[in-house]
Amino acid sequence: MYDPTAEEYSMIEESIKQHENDLMTQPEELQLLAIAKTGDDKAREAIIKKYDRLCHKLAHKFAFTAPSHDHEDLVQAGRIGLLSAIDSFDPNNGAKFM
Repeated sequence: MYDPTAEEYSMIEESIKQHENDLMTQPEELQLLAIAKTGDDKAREAIIKKYDRLCHKLAHKFAFTAPSHDHEDLVQAGRIGLLSAIDSFDPNNGAKFM
């Protein structure tokens, strides 16, 4: 199991703050996912924040095809899907998370 050092964790947090609206690089993403898989809630929250814009965009697109669904409910479903993806993602296979 991967156990990040305090220095690695602070480096990731700083990178996220600097690039609040940017997507993560693959090494940053894989490192943060490895930390999140250990059960670290801060890392999971950081991933959700990074991909929240994607959840909103997809919810907005889906809302037009299914107007009976509330936009915020669709965003929440996307966030829940992200949490599920974090749990099932294997960083050792070399694939990008998103």
